Amino acid sequence: MKKNHEIPIKMLKILACLRNLRKTHPSYKQLLDELALYSAGHYGEKSIDYYLKLIFEKDMIILNSLRIPLNGVHFQIDTLLLTTKTLIILEIKNMTGTISFDHAFGTMIQDQTKIYQDPITQVNNQKAQLNMWLKQNGFHNIPIDTLVVFVNKNVRLIREGNQPIDDRIIMSYRLRDKYNEIQQRYKRTTENIPKEKIAQHLTKAHTQNNQSILETYELTYKDFSLGVKCPTCLQKMRRIHSNWVCKQCKYKSRDTHVNALKDYYLIFGPRINNAKARLWLDLQSPDVAKYLIQKMNPIEISDKRNRIYEFNFNYQQDFDYLIEFSKKLINK
Repeated sequence: MKKNHEIPIKMLKILACLRNLRKTHPSYKQLLDELALYSAGHYGEKSIDYYLKLIFEKDMIILNSLRIPLNGVHFQIDTLLLTTKTLIILEIKNMTGTISFDHAFGTMIQDQTKIYQDPITQVNNQKAQLNMWLKQNGFHNIPIDTLVVFVNKNVRLIREGNQPIDDRIIMSYRLRDKYNEIQQRYKRTTENIPKEKIAQHLTKAHTQNNQSILETYELTYKDFSLGVKCPTCLQKMRRIHSNWVCKQCKYKSRDTHVNALKDYYLIFGPRINNAKARLWLDLQSPDVAKYLIQKMNPIEISDKRNRIYEFNFNYQQDFDYLIEFSKKLINK
């Protein structure tokens, strides 16, 4: 059993905003910085898969990108390994440069400038939260181990002062050895944990963070540039004889409006009417707007004054164009 990595919904929403905000907008730089963090985290978590394959443990269950509700809040785990004898929390760090640790003060410092929470404190909190969740769901006395795994080869780990670095902090190429070391501690343990049942409960409890991007960054409709964006140069396109045409780079397509409406979905929510679609796509004709919307097979909600359409996109499958856009932004 395995739960795959998930593209964070907030990352997709940030990308949709960046596609439709002017670069001079006050929030653009902040969104770009946030994107860099989310992107590094997401691709860092995915890069751990290669090293997990080297463990050669057929019965191990891997759950990625967990976000679990607990007492009115949520706790997150990058990767959870469920084995016969223990659960192992993996906190993945995709960082570069020189990273120093001061466990006494609970800090991690990158290149002597950026200060973060000590990841050991982070995994200790995750362990306590997971343990509480397990007890609340009827799973008692379940052993939990923790590891902090740095996956970027362009990183140097050092200590602050005389205190040694906690041995739970490792580079990704040491994951198999550390895993085997953990398993050796439970060699004489005869009782097996119900890992399949725990995995099912965790998977069912998992929920992605789907907070409004407008509230987070205090954005309104007026902040966005309207119209269908060219996927090549991001300039506004015009609809000419059933085609969307970019005057800047001459790109032409019949269905570029689909991505524009997906952007709308991420920024403003799943519901749209004809008037809002015309405004967002910069169309004059209600009939054209109706045709383009209905071609995407939304749910139609009847209303006496105007019809409301509701889209239901898959966050993990329907936004490849944003992932490509993200690569272009990061590589600039």
